[in-house]
Amino acid sequence: MGRDCPDYAFRPQNSDLANDVMESGTTCEVARSIVAAGPDTTNPNFGKNYAAAGFTCTAGSEFQPPGGGMATWPYNCTDKHGATVTFDRHA
Repeated sequence: MGRDCPDYAFRPQNSDLANDVMESGTTCEVARSIVAAGPDTTNPNFGKNYAAAGFTCTAGSEFQPPGGGMATWPYNCTDKHGATVTFDRHA
């Protein structure tokens, strides 16, 4: 069973943040470091897969709400021991 962890703001003034952060088999501190290692919206690799601290993070398809608003990318990160970190990136 997973545990909710705090949101992570990359550049809060630009609404560049991650929320719905969940961890299973690790800690919120590790989950925060995995989320923080992801590229921010100024990076050309934003919204793509990445690896950090032994976790491989797979980006889901971008979701744009009807009528506009912040786009969302779901991420699912796993390590070789079965620990998981999931979160949504918004920009």
